[in-house]
Parts: sequence; C-alpha cells; structure tokens
Amino acid sequence: MAASIRILGVVTAAVLAGTPAALAQEYYAGKTINFIVGFAPGGGTDTVWRAVAAHMGKHIPGNPNIVVQNMEGGGGMNAANFVYEKARKDGLQISTGPWNSMGALTGAPNVRVDYTKSPFIGGFPEVLINFTRTDVVPGGLKKAEDISKAQNLIVAGLRPDSSQDLLMRLALDLMDVKYKYIPGYPGAAKRRAALLSGEAHLTTIGYSEYKASIDPGAVAKGDIMGLWYHNRGPVPSIKDVPHFPAFYEKVKGKKLEGEKAEMLDTIYLATGVFLHAFFAPPGTDPEALKALRIGYERLMKDEEFQKFAMKTFNIPIDFVTIEEGEAAIQKLLGKPDKAKVDKLQAYINEGSK
Repeated sequence: MAASIRILGVVTAAVLAGTPAALAQEYYAGKTINFIVGFAPGGGTDTVWRAVAAHMGKHIPGNPNIVVQNMEGGGGMNAANFVYEKARKDGLQISTGPWNSMGALTGAPNVRVDYTKSPFIGGFPEVLINFTRTDVVPGGLKKAEDISKAQNLIVAGLRPDSSQDLLMRLALDLMDVKYKYIPGYPGAAKRRAALLSGEAHLTTIGYSEYKASIDPGAVAKGDIMGLWYHNRGPVPSIKDVPHFPAFYEKVKGKKLEGEKAEMLDTIYLATGVFLHAFFAPPGTDPEALKALRIGYERLMKDEEFQKFAMKTFNIPIDFVTIEEGEAAIQKLLGKPDKAKVDKLQAYINEGSK
C-alpha cells in the first residue's frame, strides 16, 4: 500500500507539473521583468508604476524581480513604440504607462502601436485635475469660475493628441476661458515646475500627484487652486475640487451639450475605463502572458497594495478586468465613427498651431 501511495504521489506531481499554473511558475522563476515607462524618473507616471512594480512581482507565478526602465521621449510614445516594434517576445519587456488612445484613434504618425493587436495585461484609470496659479487675475483667484477673467493665460501641455491635454483644452473652451496652449512639456514634473516658477499658469496632472506635491505647499499658501477634475464619473472620495461636468452645469445652468461636449464624452470613454495600462509585444510567449495576467488578477485583489495606494496617492487604484479593458479598446478603435474622428482631428490640429 505504501508503494502504491508513493507511486500515486509521483504521478500526481507529474500531472501538477504540467498544469498552467505550474508552467507559469516555471517560466518566470529567477527572471527579471522590465516595466518600460515613457517618462522621466520622479514624475507621477513613474511613481505610480514603481509602486505597481514593487508589489506585483510576488503575485506573478515564479516571483520574478520587476524593475522600471525609463525611456523618455515623444510624449511617452518612444517607449510604447519600442515595445510594440522591437521588444523581445519573452515577456521580459512590458510597456507600462498611459496609452495614447487619441493618437491611435486619429492615426497620429508618432503612434505606431496597434493597440488592437497588443496583448492587454491590465490597466486602471487616473483622475486628472486642472489647476492654476491664483495670481492669474488681479487680486488673486478666489473661486474657480473666475478663471474666465484671466488675461494672457499660459497653459502647459504634453502634446496636442494627449487625452489629458484635450480634456484640459475642452474644459477651458467650454468655460469660455481665453488661453495660449503650449505643448512640449515632457512629463508631469516639468509641468508642475512650470507653474510653480510662473513660467506657465495652468496645467493638468494626476490628482494623486497634485495632493502629494502641490496641495501641501502651494495650495495651502493660496498660490495654487484646483479648478476641477476629470473622470468618467464622480469620485466620492474627492471633496476639494468638483467633477467638471457637475461644475459646468452649476456655473452655466445647463448640461454639457454640443460638439465639444461630445468630444469630451469620447475622451472620458477612452480614459475612464483605463488610462494607464500594461501592454505586451505582439507575439509574446503564451506562457509568459498567462503568468503576467495571473499576477495582475492577484494584484487586483491585494488589500495591502490598496492600503499602500491610499496612503501614498490619496486615492485607490481602480483596476479594470482584462475583459473590460479589451472591450474598451475594441469599442474605441474597432470601428470608429469617421465623422467624429475627423472633428477630433481638427481640434487636435488647432492645438498644434
């Protein structure tokens, strides 16, 4: 009987060794994954992905080490294009950061990634806040709606087809604010510095970075004011600034409507499901992809990570399921409405002038 048990144990071990989980564990054991981020160290995007990297390795079968590799340039597209076109297919180089949904939708030449062909591993939205220096109006800005009285307002942006820049411009246009848009600031840290130095007057960064790096100093002193935030829907935990659609309705006395409101809706759809994402290169080894997705789904349920996120970023990270992310990509890019895309492209072109 003992011999039979031993034989059964050997057979069972052999069977388990061939299961997907066991194969995934074997695949990444002793390896290092590079999360390739398209922005400089120290900015909001870099900080978020370093936090994810620090916690995700323990959830991926095989417990690989994860390091962040910064590859700046092209408003984040140098890194995304590199992973899509040149990264190894072994699951050790992953594109991480904001996806250029608007550039992909409008066929921007710098967006060579086909997101419909890039394996989606996971993602999460980011609440974006538009904020300004208070000295943009005589006597100092006292309430957000008075931003429309600003003269010679300089707005610092990333690039004309950036979803965060489009949201910022559309909100200002809808609020009848006159401004000069200056793209080319390569990351949130540069835009933040531009405002604090007075080089620019208004910009956008993630709400979590705003709370960590702007709110404790410049907001507390009254030098900076948050105007409104952008998200697909209201975020109950955010009390200090209003959701833009609600702010617009309160000030204007009517709901958002018209061509620019439709564009805003499209961008909310694109970024509200997820803004940040993990994408693997096309043709990535199936075992690697399987292990990465197992790790992501486990990270989604990690309560310790969410406690860390709340403490560090002042807001939870709202992970989307893989199915939700893939559906959003197909809905946006699968069969786009050409008329709407043309209008959006024309608006992007205005920002390039």
